[in-house]
Amino acid sequence: MNYLVFGHAGFNHNKLLNILPDKEEIIFIRRMDEKGAIDENTRFLSLSELASLDSQKYTAIVSSPYGLQHVLAFQPLRTIACIPQRSELEDTTLWDKYIGLLASYSDMIITESERTYLEQTLQWERVFLLRDSEELVRSAIISMLKGELLEQWVTKQWEERKRFYQSLHEQQGPHETICYLLASYLYFLGDVSAKMYLGISFEQMIKKEYSQCLNTHFRFFSAIEVKAGSLEKAVRTYEITAITDEERKSMENIRNWQEQGEWRLIQAEIFRANDDYRSAIKVLEDMGAKNSLQAATMRLQYYLHTYRWKDALALFDNYGLSDENRVTAEVIRGNIQLIHNKHHLAIRTFLRASVEDWNVLTNLNEIVSLEQAVRGEFQ
Repeated sequence: MNYLVFGHAGFNHNKLLNILPDKEEIIFIRRMDEKGAIDENTRFLSLSELASLDSQKYTAIVSSPYGLQHVLAFQPLRTIACIPQRSELEDTTLWDKYIGLLASYSDMIITESERTYLEQTLQWERVFLLRDSEELVRSAIISMLKGELLEQWVTKQWEERKRFYQSLHEQQGPHETICYLLASYLYFLGDVSAKMYLGISFEQMIKKEYSQCLNTHFRFFSAIEVKAGSLEKAVRTYEITAITDEERKSMENIRNWQEQGEWRLIQAEIFRANDDYRSAIKVLEDMGAKNSLQAATMRLQYYLHTYRWKDALALFDNYGLSDENRVTAEVIRGNIQLIHNKHHLAIRTFLRASVEDWNVLTNLNEIVSLEQAVRGEFQ
């Protein structure tokens, strides 16, 4: 297998390259001022030289989100997203958007940060932590290259992290962070003991007078209750944490759905309130033909939040759109055109949408920012 690397200084490529299976050739897409090769199986190419390669013989390893449009144009056999730490110099909005899009177009997501790993796991099914798990990640890559499902390796890593934090808990006793992380992995695994460890963590947070633990910790009980099938208890728990106007509106919707017997909508909303978009989306997608307009509206919101923009456009096409949603659809369409290197078409799409909402024109400024970011990274 050949590998094409769109690198970023914030990611440790050597650690990943050392475990790649069946390495034949590794090519780094370089800036014009970079020279030389790491070893005899590694060479550097510029973006303009990509056309000389047979794309179906390469797996792309992408740690710069600004390489996405070139990856999509190249059409590699597989794409591995390697999410690095964002530097303080990056444009936060642009970075987060293109990291989200990179994840959505990737066959596998890898990171060395456990915080990023947990954040991505709440959105996607194919996320791996490289740190201390090199052999497992290597096995997952082999499965991916064979076109196999990654579920067994995802679950195995959750189990490994669970055992790691269980061991730490046994050594150090009650600790808010250790117990919270242990509860998180137990939650992913569907283990009801997550509630016990979350309780220990919450108690420690109260003792140490952390003021935000109602939202960060207590609300988590509601998601655990949903997974355990205790929906009425989950609703009562979530209601305690519903403080802001938006949260109260969410609670009002939940009460209405209770009266209508729309328990799946309640499940999805409580998962969403706990940032578990992966579970929320699965609940709504599993409704299938029973998907109401309300369920479709929620799916649309969740798709947009997690940058599942192709799925969002499909929903736009299948359901009647308000003027506001029609503008959103055009903005999404323009952005998809942009990352597929159809810049002129994207500009026309944004201009057309701006007739109804002039704020759409901010997307034109973003085109310039993206081009500058690409030049800084690869040219």
